[in-house]
Amino acid sequence: MKKALCLILAVTMLFALAACGGGGGGTATNAPSAVLPTNDMPGNYNPAPTGSAGTQAPAAEGATGPQYGGVVKIIARGSTSSPFGFPWIPFIAVDWASPWTETLVLLTKDGEYEPHLAENWDIDTEAHTITFYLKQGIKFTDGSPFNAEAVAWNINRWPVDGKGNEEIIEDAWAEDEYTVVVPYENWQNVLFQTFASHTYSMISMQNVLDNGIEYAKQNPVGTGPFILSDWTPGAHIKFVRNENYWMEGKPYLDAVEYYEISDTMTQNAVMQTTSDDKVDMFVCSNAEQANTIIQSTAPFTQYMRPSIAMTLCPSSDNPDSPMSDLRVRQAIAYAIDREAIVEAMGFGILEVANQLTSAGFAGHLPDDNPNLVSYNPDKARQLLDEAGYGNGFTTTITSGARYKDVVQIIQLQLAEIGITCELEFPESGAMSDLQYNGWEGILAGEFGQHINTGIMFYIWYHPDQDTYVSAMRPDEYEAMYYEARRSFNIDNELFGRLGNLVLEYMTYIPVYYVNDVYFVREGLIDHGQYEYSVDTIWTPWNAYWAAGG
Repeated sequence: MKKALCLILAVTMLFALAACGGGGGGTATNAPSAVLPTNDMPGNYNPAPTGSAGTQAPAAEGATGPQYGGVVKIIARGSTSSPFGFPWIPFIAVDWASPWTETLVLLTKDGEYEPHLAENWDIDTEAHTITFYLKQGIKFTDGSPFNAEAVAWNINRWPVDGKGNEEIIEDAWAEDEYTVVVPYENWQNVLFQTFASHTYSMISMQNVLDNGIEYAKQNPVGTGPFILSDWTPGAHIKFVRNENYWMEGKPYLDAVEYYEISDTMTQNAVMQTTSDDKVDMFVCSNAEQANTIIQSTAPFTQYMRPSIAMTLCPSSDNPDSPMSDLRVRQAIAYAIDREAIVEAMGFGILEVANQLTSAGFAGHLPDDNPNLVSYNPDKARQLLDEAGYGNGFTTTITSGARYKDVVQIIQLQLAEIGITCELEFPESGAMSDLQYNGWEGILAGEFGQHINTGIMFYIWYHPDQDTYVSAMRPDEYEAMYYEARRSFNIDNELFGRLGNLVLEYMTYIPVYYVNDVYFVREGLIDHGQYEYSVDTIWTPWNAYWAAGG
């Protein structure tokens, strides 16, 4: 099969730890400034997908600056049914966190920290403390003060509610009205990112104390530029301008609205229409769909960056499974023609993956690494024969509907070396159950890249973690993991050892990288979409429509 042309992506490391914030951030005490890992490609280069001619529309001629008014409509990335007033409990709800709740700092895709609710910070590695100096005069939208007491309360709730960053953060306290001290047990180079994550954004302490947790879940109160105005679970979430927002003169927009639209055809229609039903922002990870929108005449600017690695997870921890034999797992890896898959389904948006992390992410291995996998069906047959499966065997590939097309191709490719695969496509809830309770055969899953690699290695591979339980954990992994995660700066070589261990044991078999495509309607200025480390974070306080936009 022909070799697919791969897009050249140059996305800088978005999850590197920087103890010093960019643009007036804090300084690290008794420790060197954290640095970005070496990138394989130059930063800030953002090639548009094939066929794209979209560019950011400048402000209209004669416009003197930001314009007031207008609404931004967004296709929600997930179900709008779960209460979201406690953003660290329903993890998916961070998609619509930006309008109403904010973080202490912001983390750009280039690995720089920007002050937000915090004015500055210090990291003291001898005292094991992070000290935040908060901006003054900010209030939550219920009128209660944003101060050190409220921040300490938020931070101390996280482990209580099961979001404790491995329980390494200890009890925070208010040093004075606008200074909060956060002690930690052991430094980990993913720790500071916690404070830039919307999963750990600030909510009103007073709202919870006065009305209870259940009320607060249903009635979100933060410091953000917008206030909840209408929430219809399963349909939409709407926010209106916060007239008392702490940034003077902002926000400019009248409203921000999220719509739950799961049907691909409907998504395409609202993206391409010019009627009142049109949508202005959409992050798409479906390559064919993204290509459809790109090739249309819809007036959108496109941005693209790596999001996840589509990965096969053999049930290697089950001694009764053929997958428990390393040679069988290696045979599966050699049997997959990744280039053919990307050529058939990639539309210039998918990329061949022969390791978990793509270029620009911590731990990405060089091309000459001997453990990198490639298509070699003869080698695959030889390994099966050595493992005692020369006549093949029958197994199951279980996948969400999203990967139905690709697993059908993989089914055919594995059949060529004698492995017969039955396909199962359970609902998303059942897929989650399999991750937590175990599976037989092969599970098609996703290795996330748009958040810190250290966190993802913990979720997928750490012996203390209770997900992906049917994947074996090498004995040497835990010590190697903590060495990588506890260095002050993110170390590419240390994280590379983790990625290499995955390939040595072939516990996860990468197939291709999915690149998220960000669509922003032309004329929307200073939206910040794509500028930050996580795709749910943008800048609704700065966004405005150009005159005539």
